[in-house]
Amino acid sequence: MLNYPNPFSPLSGENTSFRYSIVEQNTEGNLLIYDLSGNLIYLRKLEPGELSTGTHELVWDGRTNSGIILADGVYFAMIDFQEYKTRIHKIAIINDK
Repeated sequence: MLNYPNPFSPLSGENTSFRYSIVEQNTEGNLLIYDLSGNLIYLRKLEPGELSTGTHELVWDGRTNSGIILADGVYFAMIDFQEYKTRIHKIAIINDK
């Protein structure tokens, strides 16, 4: 899994896109974002089309599930599928002020 741009600035209206590939059909999957303390700050359930074989892209706006724009810092993302998890990926947020 890769994301671009990284770093990005949600305060300036930027999003980041996660690109991932699936080699076998999955029935469940979630995009998970954690802060440095290991707290889950964002969870997005993947739709059926995002679980099929092939390369896919997810867009994240740098907000929590409550809609709060995250502060500058390092965050960690992964996709948790029913059978396996992607490697943990580091994301940097630098909000232009």
